[in-house]
Amino acid sequence: MDWDSKTDPKVIAWMAEFEVWRAELRAFAAAREAAWRSEAAHPLGPPPQRPRTDDHLTNTATQRDKLTEDDVRSIRRRHAAGEGRNALAERFGVSTRAINRIAARQLRANVPD
Repeated sequence: MDWDSKTDPKVIAWMAEFEVWRAELRAFAAAREAAWRSEAAHPLGPPPQRPRTDDHLTNTATQRDKLTEDDVRSIRRRHAAGEGRNALAERFGVSTRAINRIAARQLRANVPD
């Protein structure tokens, strides 16, 4: 009696089951590798965010050093009268963005009129 492994039904069933198991193992390995790569790229997760303070609404160190409260009042008054922001920035030695923020009370909001 000659035994042929290619035609034996038990061997064929076992090989089919083995191929299914092998495909599942490959899928698991691929998913684990993808997870490992993402963890390796960012082992600690996303970088922590700095807590936001209200400093941006009141003073910044550079503007506080450059402008007095009288300067801030003068900027607001002149801006309201229609003087250009470029001229005001040049006159007081600050940026045009600082002039806009002072006029809108986003910067140096603690200075009364």
